[in-house]
Amino acid sequence: MGILINATENKPITLTGTEVTVPSVYARLSFKAYPDGQTLEIFTDVYLSKAVFPEGAIVFCDVPNGCFFSVIDVLTETQSLDYAHTYAIQHYENLGYQCQVI
Repeated sequence: MGILINATENKPITLTGTEVTVPSVYARLSFKAYPDGQTLEIFTDVYLSKAVFPEGAIVFCDVPNGCFFSVIDVLTETQSLDYAHTYAIQHYENLGYQCQVI
């Protein structure tokens, strides 16, 4: 499972060092659940598409990859892959992209 990150009218996706834009990229996640029970450190690697993901070639573009932190609501959420995907989508949508789990 990963996240399809779609360009929007206000947030195109441009390949680094070029003027080439793509309609979407594919991100794979890993995450670390901290012992405090509420912090997730979410890591993303960005690929040109789900189809080329098995080749392992990360694509460099203006969609940020790397890691970011999220804090879950411990009363209603768990430190899980499902919530890592939820918070990753929220992170990228806050940057202006449209996302979905695929």
